[in-house]
Amino acid sequence: MSYTPKPIDTSNVQLPEELADLTELLSENTHEIWAQQRLKDGWTLGPERDDKAMTHPCLILYDQLPESEKEYDRNTSMEAIKAILHLGYRIIPPTQDQMGAQDEVHRILNRLEDKSLDLRDLSEIWRGRSSEIWRRVPEIYRSLGHRILGIGEPLLAFDVISEGLEVWTTDLRLRQLNGLTLARGGSPYKANQIARELQAEGNQDDDTLGLLGRTHKDLWEKESQEQEKAAQLEQAFDAYYTSYQNTGSGYTGINAATLALIKGDLETAHRIGQHVYQISLEEAKGVEPDYWTQATLGEVLLILGQPEQAREYYTRAGELGKGNFANLNSTRRNARLLLDALGEDPHWLDDCFALPKIIVFTGHPLLPEGEVNCRFPVHLETELKVRISNQLNQLDADIGIASAAAGSDILFLEAMLERGGEIDVILPYAVEHFVQTSVDVDSNSEWKNRFERILNRAGRVIMANDYPAQDNRVLLEFTSLIVDGTAILRAQEYDTPLVSLAVWDGQEHGNLGETPDMISRWENTGRDVEIIDVPAN
Repeated sequence: MSYTPKPIDTSNVQLPEELADLTELLSENTHEIWAQQRLKDGWTLGPERDDKAMTHPCLILYDQLPESEKEYDRNTSMEAIKAILHLGYRIIPPTQDQMGAQDEVHRILNRLEDKSLDLRDLSEIWRGRSSEIWRRVPEIYRSLGHRILGIGEPLLAFDVISEGLEVWTTDLRLRQLNGLTLARGGSPYKANQIARELQAEGNQDDDTLGLLGRTHKDLWEKESQEQEKAAQLEQAFDAYYTSYQNTGSGYTGINAATLALIKGDLETAHRIGQHVYQISLEEAKGVEPDYWTQATLGEVLLILGQPEQAREYYTRAGELGKGNFANLNSTRRNARLLLDALGEDPHWLDDCFALPKIIVFTGHPLLPEGEVNCRFPVHLETELKVRISNQLNQLDADIGIASAAAGSDILFLEAMLERGGEIDVILPYAVEHFVQTSVDVDSNSEWKNRFERILNRAGRVIMANDYPAQDNRVLLEFTSLIVDGTAILRAQEYDTPLVSLAVWDGQEHGNLGETPDMISRWENTGRDVEIIDVPAN
């Protein structure tokens, strides 16, 4: 039986000039959709098309395609537009305002491609958002949420993704990222529920099954009852292994191999590991080294019994991943699990990963003019700043968390920024009220300007309440608990020690939430406190 194609006759349709740009956009999108499906099906880039090896030379950016391939996509797109017009439908170009909004969306997305952006930059993008523009497309929420997660800020990422889900309630990628923020934020049960819901809806992609595997692995580590612990480990392996079988993905493959080794199934671990090793080497050919490829090669070599070669790759991964604390901690976590399963010291590879030193701070504030019992030594401000800086250098501090009252707080936050660290600022209430009560306390000083410079450079600014309370002593205690809780959560996220630092005059009297109270709370929970002494008088 012969087949004769009979497409709609569009020979009499002339495309308006204003639709020329649309043709090129659709042509590029046609290529992106084709490439996305090929990669999902397990195809990889190769010098020529090989259906058996599943390689194709056109799995590249549209701009890099040969002109003949672009022309093929253009013809497909142009004929689709002509068919729409021939059937009587109208295509109305966007207005100038709509075009401006689209340009702004593209500008933001392009900026988020900049790998050098740190938490402060990403926070500025988030704080400066226009809801009217952002809510037009889910891509900005996806991209920003993913970048913030990579840096290791699940709480901020959760805020970004939650706002996106208010509009794009069924968006698969936002729902996956929502589950990942919960998992990284220490809520594996809720994250696992999201993963299971996505799977029940028929989603079998790498990201869904990867989230399912990751959350079952989290639950395995938390579980104390042996039978349930074994069940969680088996479910984690099944999720990763199913994805690996479906797509041959190196990401789910390496996780499946790791869990197989932990289960004691060395044959499966080595079989998957050998395949992942080969595809990772292939991906690394002719391109700049990237973090995940180096980390995967380190992990697979550890599985295959070559620890010294594994260390070399882990070291390269650690150098490439500097600042991406969540990724570094994830890789270190798997390395520890493998070393433990192999009967080795779980911390043998810890030095490959530069995870942050986190400092939580309290210190005496400068009180408003006229108030008695000010315990901040104004005449020693310069010397105190030097002492704080020296202590931070000795501790090799990376992240500082504190309030921002005039006096010790501001000196600490300035010293953190001067050494290139990140800061989280916790305020008891809105900025303008806080400035009036706790910052602009000396009409002859620069405290207010210094405070504003700090806020502009802070990674995060958290407010405990919108307005001052009738009794601000209660709110002061509440704020001190948030300062400490924020620091504890960040230390837990990176599995790194938390250092408690205080500027204190040695006198124990004071209100709840003030420096003596925080020091007492730290000591009562068994934490060591680094004290910077100041004269009592």
